[in-house]
Amino acid sequence: MLDSPGEWFHDPQTGQLYIWAPNGQSPQGQRVEVSSLPHGIVGRDVFNVEVDNIQVQDTASDGVSLVGTQRITLRQVSVLRAGRRGIAMAGSSDNAIVEANVDGSAADGIWLGYWSTFTPDKPPARIRRSQNVDVTDSRILNSGTRGYAQAAVRLGEGGRFANNLVQNTPYLGVFAPLNNVIERNVILNSCSGYEDCGGIYVAQPPDDPAKAAQASPSTPVTR
Repeated sequence: MLDSPGEWFHDPQTGQLYIWAPNGQSPQGQRVEVSSLPHGIVGRDVFNVEVDNIQVQDTASDGVSLVGTQRITLRQVSVLRAGRRGIAMAGSSDNAIVEANVDGSAADGIWLGYWSTFTPDKPPARIRRSQNVDVTDSRILNSGTRGYAQAAVRLGEGGRFANNLVQNTPYLGVFAPLNNVIERNVILNSCSGYEDCGGIYVAQPPDDPAKAAQASPSTPVTR
């Protein structure tokens, strides 16, 4: 149930809240603070920022939530047990996730925005696929444990996904839509809960021949 100081667990059946205090002592008589904010780190329309060597854990929603950002680097960021997505980055461009550790996210471990290729209108920034975001030298573990069809990693358009470890997800290991370069990764134990699935799931151009011809240069590159 609890295996290290600083953790907590709520048993919905009994209504009991279990706490392992950071100092290892009984929580009785100690002050206990609970965050009411859904996200650990939030960025909206910000540019040229580096977040380095920080840990976020046990958030109600996304551990890191970035919308409409540019030239943001998340370096050695650890996100543990996010209540929704570990790192969510939508409507953003030219960002980088380097040496991250994302473990135990309820939904996607890393989510770079998503909407259907067939959507005719441009969606709002909060769900729009990010562009040219690189994810390198990172670990994405035990993601998508709650909810339906959650991927460990859902990439945006463009960008490089390289030298990463993706392990233990019931659904897709990596979902790649357009112009992605995926290389030198280790992907283990995906698709434990679904049959229509893949360790790396590459999106296909639209069925319409004219659109397919236009989209052909944008098919993902995997090697």
